[in-house]
Order: sequence, then structure tokens, then C-alpha cells
Amino acid sequence: PALSSDSLSPLTMVSLPRRHGRTRRVHLNLGACILAAGSSLQFCLSSTAYVPRLDSAAASGRRALFCATGAAVAAGGAGLGPEGRASAFTNRLPDPEGQKRKKKALFNEENVVDLRPPFKAGIDTRADYLKACDYTTNCLSSVAPKRNGYLEPWKFSGKASGIDAMREIEAAVRAYPVGQRTVDGGGFEVKEVDDDYVYTQFESRKYGYIDDVEFVLDTPRKNGNGKVLVRSTSRVGDKDYGVNAVRLNRLAADLRAKGGWDAPPITRQSSPRYWDKNCEASGNNWEECNS
Repeated sequence: PALSSDSLSPLTMVSLPRRHGRTRRVHLNLGACILAAGSSLQFCLSSTAYVPRLDSAAASGRRALFCATGAAVAAGGAGLGPEGRASAFTNRLPDPEGQKRKKKALFNEENVVDLRPPFKAGIDTRADYLKACDYTTNCLSSVAPKRNGYLEPWKFSGKASGIDAMREIEAAVRAYPVGQRTVDGGGFEVKEVDDDYVYTQFESRKYGYIDDVEFVLDTPRKNGNGKVLVRSTSRVGDKDYGVNAVRLNRLAADLRAKGGWDAPPITRQSSPRYWDKNCEASGNNWEECNS
């Protein structure tokens, strides 16, 4: 079977968005070793993160927030279950017999900071707040540069309205088969829905990596013809081993089957940089590596 994030060892690269201009690299030491109370589990983590080049106080505040995260886990294991990891989504696949879930899962939704900028209703549109991708190959976005994770918006036609199109996307997400093609075995949860926005978190089964998937209506709500901006990204690492594309390709195929959707698959021809890196990492095991 193809490799997926479920089969990978934990990574230590944290990628923060570059929302305020230039960035600089800093070395964050989230407590040397965190010893979970009542168990022999140790978390030894030293991460490199990208933080905005603001002023020294802001940078210090960002570093302090990361260190506080490590301290909170050390002190009380907040958000961690009896096995020392984040609580799982309810629709996750059961663990194979004889194989326990990995305990190392610091990067869950509760302790990742600055994931998305807040939405200011009445001032900006959701499309203005959708992020691009950084220079990693673990992200696809309809607002990314052409050579750096760009994903063509999904177009719809013949719908009653743009809101109706977004409800079809929501339905496709909720019907997504957990573990399809070996990805997203940790399940998923729809976190936010309104007339022009759907936000969902997907989780890898073994290590609990969280991926964030957003859909934003980029057309007046009353229009039955228009487009939707899409973003799917991993929170950690440099590559995603093809997981984000495999997930979106399934959702796009399900929408095309409904009719009235032009949501092309993400292939090596349409996204060469993304697939070149991830096909090499996964041993060319995905069918998209040959398309």
C-alpha cells in the first residue's frame, strides 16, 4: 500500500504562517524533556519554527506561547487521553490488533497557535482570509502562487445558489470514508460551517497529525454558477507524502458524481512540484505519481 502520514515517525518542524511580511528562523526548545505523570513516556522535542519579523516583544511573546504549551503538557497533560495523546475523533478507525496508538501527539488542535487569522464579519470576505502555502510541499491552496501549492478553484454550475453548492461540499465532507486509500484513519470532524465556509480537521491514525481543510465560497451567495476556493494543509513537516491531494481528489470525485461540478483531480501534471517531492518520498506508490 502507499505510504501515508499514518506510517511516518513524528517530525519536529513547526511552520507558522507568514502573515506580517518577512520571517526569520528561531530555535524553540519546548522544555528539554517532558515526563508524563504516571507513565514512562518521555517527549523530547526541539523544533525550528518560522515566526513573523515583528518587534522583539512580539517575537518573545510567540516564543513564550510555544514554551507555555510544552509546560502545560508537562504539568497536567491537558487534552491528553489515558494513553498520553490527544483525544481521538469519534469516527477514527480502530487500531489493528496488537498495534497500539502512538503516544506522541503534541500537535493537536488545542496547542497549535496562529492556525488561521480571525474572520471579521462585515469587513472582509472569507476569501480574503484564506491563506496560501509556504515553501513546503505539504499544502495546496487556491490562493497560493502558481509554482508553490496552487490549486485550481472548484467551479459549480446549475445550482440553486452558492449556498446550495456549499451544502453539497459539506455533505461530501461528512460522507468522506475514513481511511480511504490508507489516509485519514484517525477520522475527521467538521469544525465550522456557515453559508460560505466549511472548515474540517482530518487526523492521521497512528500519530495523530492534524490537517486543516477549508472551503470558501468566492461567488455571491445567490449565484447558482461560481467557484469555491480550497485549501488543504498539514500542520507539521516539509512533505505530506501525498495525503492532502489524495483526500481532495476523493472529495472532488464525489462532487463531480453529483453533477454540476468542475473539480479536476490533482495530478503530477497539474501540480508537478507537489507530486515530484511527495512521489519520491512515498516511493511512487500513488496512482497520481503516474498521471
